[in-house]
Amino acid sequence: MATKHILAGVAVLTFSAVNAAAAQVFEKGDLLLCQSTEGMPDVMAWVGETDIAETLGFEGLAAVYSLQVYGAEGSGYPTVGHSPFGATVFADCTRVQANVGTPPSADFLEGYTIWKDAARKGDAGFWELPVADAYWTILGVLPRS
Repeated sequence: MATKHILAGVAVLTFSAVNAAAAQVFEKGDLLLCQSTEGMPDVMAWVGETDIAETLGFEGLAAVYSLQVYGAEGSGYPTVGHSPFGATVFADCTRVQANVGTPPSADFLEGYTIWKDAARKGDAGFWELPVADAYWTILGVLPRS
């Protein structure tokens, strides 16, 4: 079965002014298991890049993590090539492996470049939903709030 890839457009992202006090710290290359708060299946996320939020104009936030998100292995759910998340939405994620040596996909690199350029201009934000819930929202399973 061929894997489908989805590039999450910057138009679906929302800006967030959130408290960074509760933020977890992840490193580029970490593999995360993220649970849905809406009763949907868990998802996996690979940390492809981390950016200091202030350098992109996002105040009150330590970092923005750019993730490649996909359904659990063998689930058949598609991969979302790139989605940025504010550092405070990871309460439902657990690092399952550190520093995975997987190179980023072309979808991730393209999405990250487009998003970062737009964010520097003030034209893009990041998800403030939990990672799994954002994934299911991108796929259209959960409604956009």
